[in-house]
Amino acid sequence: MNKKITALPVFSFLLGFFPLIYLWNSNKNQIYPRDTGLAFLLTAAFIIIVWLIFLLIYRQPVRASLGSSIVYILFFSFGHVFNLIAQSPQLLAAFGFMKLLALYILLGVAAFYALHRVKMVPAATVQALNLIIVILMAFNLFQISQSEAAKNQKSAPMNAAQSSASEGSVTKGQSTRPDIYYIILDAYSRQDVLKKITGFDNSEFINALRDRGFYVADCANSNYNGTLISMSSSLNYAYHDKNADLENEPELFNELKNNRIRYDLQKFGYKFVTTKGYSSFNDIQQSDIYLNYLEDAGMQDTLAQSRFTQMYLETTLLRPAYELYKLDPAKYGRLAGWLMLSDNENDQNWEARFWYNQTKYVFSSLEKFPEKDGPFFVYAHINAPHGPIVFDRNGNFRFTPNADDKASLYVDTVIYLNSRVLELVDTLIKKSEVPPIIIIQGDHGAHKLSSGVDRNKILNAYYFPQEMKDKLYSTITPVNTFRLILRDLFHQNIDLLPDTVYAQVTNEIEPIPSTCDQ
Repeated sequence: MNKKITALPVFSFLLGFFPLIYLWNSNKNQIYPRDTGLAFLLTAAFIIIVWLIFLLIYRQPVRASLGSSIVYILFFSFGHVFNLIAQSPQLLAAFGFMKLLALYILLGVAAFYALHRVKMVPAATVQALNLIIVILMAFNLFQISQSEAAKNQKSAPMNAAQSSASEGSVTKGQSTRPDIYYIILDAYSRQDVLKKITGFDNSEFINALRDRGFYVADCANSNYNGTLISMSSSLNYAYHDKNADLENEPELFNELKNNRIRYDLQKFGYKFVTTKGYSSFNDIQQSDIYLNYLEDAGMQDTLAQSRFTQMYLETTLLRPAYELYKLDPAKYGRLAGWLMLSDNENDQNWEARFWYNQTKYVFSSLEKFPEKDGPFFVYAHINAPHGPIVFDRNGNFRFTPNADDKASLYVDTVIYLNSRVLELVDTLIKKSEVPPIIIIQGDHGAHKLSSGVDRNKILNAYYFPQEMKDKLYSTITPVNTFRLILRDLFHQNIDLLPDTVYAQVTNEIEPIPSTCDQ
């Protein structure tokens, strides 16, 4: 009985799913399991239809499984092989996707000719094929499960044992506490760097902030020059351990998600507000209020799922449709439009349209918080002026693919953000019964337009009560933002840290002091 079971030709079904499992495993640190749902449904339908067709042709389950396996191998490997060829411009020029497609057709004909000549497949061969694919599947699924376990691990905030915030109960006066708005403008460079790399003079915006009572640090730097590593440090107001693996995204996200400031402020009655992050490792959904345009608009959140599904389809024999579309979008738009998973009639990138709507949605949502029952700690991570570049200078939708290194488009986004930030600030100040705390920071500078320590030079502006404002200084870094708030607003026994910048001075990341001479 056991031999009969192991001789069942399940290898073809597992083989059909293997490319999807492999792709998931290769990108496991960037996606959630739910992001793979659509791809699994499409794959399951394809596998079943192909197998049933071959069962009708051969009338034998084993031969049907072998025939369908040939189709699965050819169909699901095409994009991977093309990607390998595309790594060499010379090879790509000599062996484009049309020639590769012709080669695949020849291989398919040869494989089916060989299958036609096979009269009997030994049970031992079927068992061996089953065992091989089971081992491959198990290996990849084990790695995925390990990654998911790391993502979901419930760890304490960074250096929580050293936390000095009050453990006391919330007082009745909590309603008089100010809302705290921590607004991150992703990749927003400091005014001197903006002038240097783009020629744009941002002094009008800086002066407008100062006229409204902001302190703008002239020599501000981020402690790190990447989003995840920077924000997990800022929200825990601590430097990362020198021996820590700073490439370990699951661990850094765990520190970001379980950040220290959310727990310290919860003790004072604060509600935690977050916005949808650009990737799964910058997306804190475990909050009291989660601002997600698609979800809050009553739509299914399909951005990550669509992104993964499109990436998956590009590894298949459908890849030629994408390549034809790239060659002539106007001519082949209908051919590849549905594969691009776009939701607008002009074939604009769906992801870019989402971030346009999400950014505007976050701004409009923040303006309503003074009317809500707080107090709130709002961590609003706005994915601009970082790419995708989706705004013109008037705030209209304009998408240019791969435009992160185009200075003029970056400047247009900055100009729009400046006007929208000032509108938001005016609303928050005017509508708040208790004057709010507002911090406007870049998580790092413009990566694609700057280099070295310039990548750490950021916008850093504070709207504080005067007695706290007097204690700010020009070289302050984000690691001390919440230390200063806890010390001077909540009267906690916590000291400021030395302001250190981890910058790529040579070929290595080196710690240097934050100064005005860099």
